[in-house]
Amino acid sequence: MKPQMDDHGTRLRRRSGFVVAKARGRVRSPFLLRTYRIWLALVCSVALAGCAAPKPGGSPQSRSNQTRIDELNVLAMPVPLNLDALPGVDGFAIQVYAVDRQKPKTQPIREGTLDVLMYDGLLKQVTPDESRCRHVWNFGADQLKALAAETAIGVSYRFTLNWGADKPHDDKITLIVRYRPVQGEAVYAPPSSIAIPGD
Repeated sequence: MKPQMDDHGTRLRRRSGFVVAKARGRVRSPFLLRTYRIWLALVCSVALAGCAAPKPGGSPQSRSNQTRIDELNVLAMPVPLNLDALPGVDGFAIQVYAVDRQKPKTQPIREGTLDVLMYDGLLKQVTPDESRCRHVWNFGADQLKALAAETAIGVSYRFTLNWGADKPHDDKITLIVRYRPVQGEAVYAPPSSIAIPGD
């Protein structure tokens, strides 16, 4: 039987349903070439999908803008202050530290609201009835930037607050600092008390 030749004079042989062409010492199989192309396309698609997939936790920038506050620590001056030229005290000074227990230093507050609540007398409960509050101050994240200071243990917020017409009616006041995040439950600092001298 005369061997089958292609247009270029290459000898062709049939094997297992497909044509094997012998040319220049190489065997070219349409089946093998098609399988190789499919495998190569699959590898490329998997690699591209891996490059385009978002990383867990979002981008570093979005993570850096998030605020996680687990605890508040407050240092209060033990005596009230006279903040104007008139006789008598009319305010106090405190320093607030916001704590993320997963980080070694105190953290800046980038979102939410920080409240300072003043009550007459001594209070032991951390979350008292706000309707009994003598005066309350509210500070948004933008306002807190001007009050922030770097310390050896991290960021702190320093407040010098005047109670104005809401003069205490007792010889002591209790201060409670509260952080209200955009989402989640509020975080309260332990109560701090300041003695108020008589007139």
